[in-house]
Parts: sequence; C-alpha cells; structure tokens
Amino acid sequence: MQSEPRIELGFVTLGVADVEAQVTFFEAVLGAPARRSSQGLVQFELARGVLGLMPAERLAELTGVAGIARDPGGQLVSLQLASAGDVQAALARVAPAGGRLTRPGQAMPWGAFAGFFEGPEGHAFEFVAHEKKPAAPA
Repeated sequence: MQSEPRIELGFVTLGVADVEAQVTFFEAVLGAPARRSSQGLVQFELARGVLGLMPAERLAELTGVAGIARDPGGQLVSLQLASAGDVQAALARVAPAGGRLTRPGQAMPWGAFAGFFEGPEGHAFEFVAHEKKPAAPA
C-alpha cells in the first residue's frame, strides 16, 4: 500500500493593499530584508518557510479566488509537495472533499508546478512542487 506524500507548509502569502508600507513594517518586525520579484511578490525568508506579500488584486488574479481582493486580510497558504504528480493527485481530492478548484495544476512562470483551490469557507490554498527550496519568481 502506497502512503500519501508528505505535505509541508512552504509559503504564506498575504494579499495587501499597500505593499511598501507592509514591507517597511515586516522588515522592522522580522529584522530581515525583503526580496522582490518581477511577479509583484515580496518575500521574507524565515527559519521554516517564507512570508510573502503581494497586492491583493494580483493575488486574487493569480489564484482565481476573488474574495482575496475584497478581504483586506486575504491570504494564500501554500502547501508543498515533492512532485507535479503529487500536486495533481492532491488537487484531485479537493472537490470530493468539498473544496473548489480555481486553477488547475500547471507550470508556473517562476519554475514551480502549482494548482490553486478554495476551501469550504473560502480560504485560498495552493498545492505546489518546487525542484528545490522555494525561490522568488523570476
């Protein structure tokens, strides 16, 4: 019998109204510099995972979960898997469990393979596989 792949929390991305104000805040609070990408994502490397900031409208567009743009506390929780096949298998369990697939599994511009879904209460999630440790989108 094959066991389920291990899922790890990789990123938490917050949809924010004012990215620069949030960068200033988190640089001061975390004591770490922000890393920026051309995709509009700002990242803070933490000991176990990454905190990301992205304009709420862009995050809603990326995930297909419109509520992120309406909710100033909108967020994306990224759940890491080992391979694209594991991502596809995990996404196949979303709808039968009561969630809604919002973006199918696909290669992303920054080199990851990801699919996005909405949980039963409207929270945004992604299953994602990186070849290596998560890196900023190029």
